[in-house]
Amino acid sequence: MILARCPSCQSTLQVADQYAGKVIACGKCKQQMRLPAVAPAPAPPPAAPTSPPPVAPPPVLSVLPAVKPAPPAAPELPPVAPGDEPPRPTAGQLSPEEERLLDRLPIDRVPDELRPELAQLGKPLTTVRLRGFLHFLLRAAPCLGIGLILLLLVFGVGSGAGTQITGQTHTETHTYTTTRRSGEGGALFGLVLGTVLLGVGGVFLYLGFRHRGGTLWVCREGLLWIRGGRRDRCSWEQVPAFYEEKVEYPGISPVVRWLALGSIDPEGVKYLGALELPGGDTVNLTSRATPLARFCGQLINRRLARTLLPLHRQSLQNGEALDFGPLRLTRAELRQGDRRLPWSEIRGVETRDRDVVVRPGRAGDPIIVRSGTVPFLAALLPLSRELLAEKGAAVVPGH
Repeated sequence: MILARCPSCQSTLQVADQYAGKVIACGKCKQQMRLPAVAPAPAPPPAAPTSPPPVAPPPVLSVLPAVKPAPPAAPELPPVAPGDEPPRPTAGQLSPEEERLLDRLPIDRVPDELRPELAQLGKPLTTVRLRGFLHFLLRAAPCLGIGLILLLLVFGVGSGAGTQITGQTHTETHTYTTTRRSGEGGALFGLVLGTVLLGVGGVFLYLGFRHRGGTLWVCREGLLWIRGGRRDRCSWEQVPAFYEEKVEYPGISPVVRWLALGSIDPEGVKYLGALELPGGDTVNLTSRATPLARFCGQLINRRLARTLLPLHRQSLQNGEALDFGPLRLTRAELRQGDRRLPWSEIRGVETRDRDVVVRPGRAGDPIIVRSGTVPFLAALLPLSRELLAEKGAAVVPGH
């Protein structure tokens, strides 16, 4: 018998001597190998001539335990039909500004039932939790309760608690009596405070009816959301509009922030963002509606601008006009209503507080519109700078 080792799977094979020097196949991995030649055994005495022996079938090789375990084979994946394979999203690179925003934003796990939609939108970047009616009800209940108790004390108990304190001063001819009611100052304070608390509670209830809770995932190539028991998705090109308005209040006190009912974030910035979704639904990005609303809105605005800027540039090259709410852009001019300004006569387009300001180069009144009425503001400003540079105007960068 010949002992040989398979060079592929390292199994030890036991083969009959008659196959020495021949090519055989390993009984385990089917790898072909040549056996070493050995000295022939002494020939037996000659026998009577007989008919040639029949051709023997290939030997059945017995495999001994392998010296080394064979490496596990890679699992074979089932073939995927071309029509069943989901298209791979082209995940665009993130800008440094977007990377800095992601350092401050949270990300939640996407439910398994949304994985098919997620395959079309790329990697999720952040999660926006939208506060619903229960969130505002929990804030309205204490205000309404305390305010109602104060008013009951003022009108119920306080009406009979005004104790009269009478003093008398005697003279030779007259006696003077003075009367003073106690508790009038405290009743007035309770009346004012109870009324204010009822008003605050009513505002919270109103906000609760206006805001619908849900979850929104901002992905590389679009948006994915669950809201009101309904789930949907859209790419950045399908977003109808996005508006944002930002006002800074440096050095604002915590008392004023509380009186603003959560509309001003801890850094003293009041941010108002409105994201219109396909189907007519709107997501309000405010400090009342969701934490870190300002950073979520800035990330969404930048992703929209990176997607829409190439499309807008192509539209301008084709001679089309671009509508940005009250402003209308062409390669030749900027329009606002009936007023038209050629780019060569514009000094700059910039944001100032909560306004978008178009400053003419010559004497004349600037065009001022509220930034909250201009959709896709992050795309308007760079397009304006490019058109100003193309016409050779003095560019004043927006901020």
